[in-house]
Amino acid sequence: MLRCKSVFEKHGWELKEVERLHGVLSGRLFFAACILSDVQEMVYRGMDKQKIIDEINEAKELICSVRRNIVADDIKKAVETAKTPEEFGFKVLDTLFTHGVIDSETYDKIWRRFTEKEKVSLV
Repeated sequence: MLRCKSVFEKHGWELKEVERLHGVLSGRLFFAACILSDVQEMVYRGMDKQKIIDEINEAKELICSVRRNIVADDIKKAVETAKTPEEFGFKVLDTLFTHGVIDSETYDKIWRRFTEKEKVSLV
């Protein structure tokens, strides 16, 4: 089976330049917007549907990478600012829930594992 190149493999040098100019997250979003503008033109001109789908998937890959970076940055902040293991656990839990990585049921299951003393110390 033929493996498709990722957007980072396909447009590596272009992405690096855009990230240098605009920052990593803004650069990736800008590049995704450029790809989607190209897609609009491709649709207007009636180009090959598979090529259009491939371009849309590249934009999606960039947008997902931005989301992953935001979650990772927020977890890093939680690690750096937590004063106790309990606070660290809560901050990571809250970050994962806020970004939709875990659902409310999972959040509640983990929250119930904190002791009452730990919960009080976090408030």
